[in-house]
Amino acid sequence: TGSNSFPSGHVSLTTACVLAAYLLAHGGRWRRKVAGWGAAAILVVMASRLYLGVHYPTDVVASVLVSTAGVLCVAGLWNNYLLPRLHLVPLLGRFGELSPARATEHPARNRQVESQPAATARQ
Repeated sequence: TGSNSFPSGHVSLTTACVLAAYLLAHGGRWRRKVAGWGAAAILVVMASRLYLGVHYPTDVVASVLVSTAGVLCVAGLWNNYLLPRLHLVPLLGRFGELSPARATEHPARNRQVESQPAATARQ
C-alpha cells in the first residue's frame, strides 16, 4: 500500500526475537536448535510476506539486516553501558541484591579466575 512497505515489520520482529533467543541460549546446549528453528521461522515469515504480495524481496532482506544491526547495537549498549550501572536503579533493590561487580562479571571468566590460584598453589 504505497511506500510504507519498507522494511517488513513482521520479518524484523521475528528476526529480533530469534536473535534474542539465540543470545540467551548462547553457550548452552539449546544453541544449535534455537539457531536452526529460528532461521526456519525467519525464512517462513519472509516467504509468507512475499507470497501474500505485501512486500518486495528487498523489503524482507533489508528487514533482517536492519533488525540484526539494531539488536547488536542495543546488546552492545546494554553490556558496555547499562549493565555496569544497573545497581544504581533503586527499584531493583526490592527484587534482591545486585552488586556492581557481579553485574559486570562473566561466568566463564569467573571459573577461570577461580581455578588460577589453585594451580599456582600446587606449584
